[in-house]
Amino acid sequence: MSIENNKNFGLVPSVLICDSHYMTRSSFALLAKEIGSCEVVEASDIKTAKIKCEGVSFDLILLGIDEGNEEISLIKLIRDNHLLPQKDVPIIVMLKEITLEKLTELKSLNVAEIILKPTRMKTIYDTFLRYL
Repeated sequence: MSIENNKNFGLVPSVLICDSHYMTRSSFALLAKEIGSCEVVEASDIKTAKIKCEGVSFDLILLGIDEGNEEISLIKLIRDNHLLPQKDVPIIVMLKEITLEKLTELKSLNVAEIILKPTRMKTIYDTFLRYL
């Protein structure tokens, strides 16, 4: 179910934010709470995010990529429909640097947006609002 469909039925969209940096996660969660637009579930690592995705069908996923292997693996599991979020759920990734190889890989996994770190909260906010 897309976020737009959730709005039509009066349901609050659920968003998973997985990032190793506490300030990124908590700032986003606080922002979402302030505007009352969604329910935010936080995960500090990929292992926890995967467990959360086994039990909840999120409407949007924000994923901080540090090294990339585990994070890419999680995206592949979602895209292959092995976890609860629908395989076409919008995924926004945040990473420190981008190479042509990484860009190609992320685009092949149908990543909706790529945000470079460090980023201002406004950038995350603006990106987030495009999907709500």
